[in-house]
Amino acid sequence: MEKLEITVTKMTADALRKVADMSGIPIGEVVDRYALNVAPDTPDNAFILLMEHYLICISRLSKKDSAQVFGDICGLFLGSIPPEDLDDMVASIKRTRNWEHPAAEQMTEKEREELKRSVDNMVQSMKEEYLRSVFYSLLHG
Repeated sequence: MEKLEITVTKMTADALRKVADMSGIPIGEVVDRYALNVAPDTPDNAFILLMEHYLICISRLSKKDSAQVFGDICGLFLGSIPPEDLDDMVASIKRTRNWEHPAAEQMTEKEREELKRSVDNMVQSMKEEYLRSVFYSLLHG
């Protein structure tokens, strides 16, 4: 454990005290839990956290503005990847979109088509338009 002295707004201090009182844990543990929630330690948890925040951030935007934000984010993220790694990433995405992912390699062509139809049906049945758009773009480019 490490003692840390910080300065926060009154609103943040009140919120931390309230959570600590309601949960019966020290304020330091409340801060620890919040910090761990915004700093995941696995790629899957990082992806989930980013997607949740992204979807919340665009939830009130138009389709056009959402697409602009998505493009800006993609450009920013792609700019942080060394050029030599981009080729591998693009090849991996193409394999996945063509249903050539290693998990699908053992499937027959008929099974791949059934899987693709099933995923398409699932995506189409999603009620939230922004979720459908995000997942469809991830699957079909």
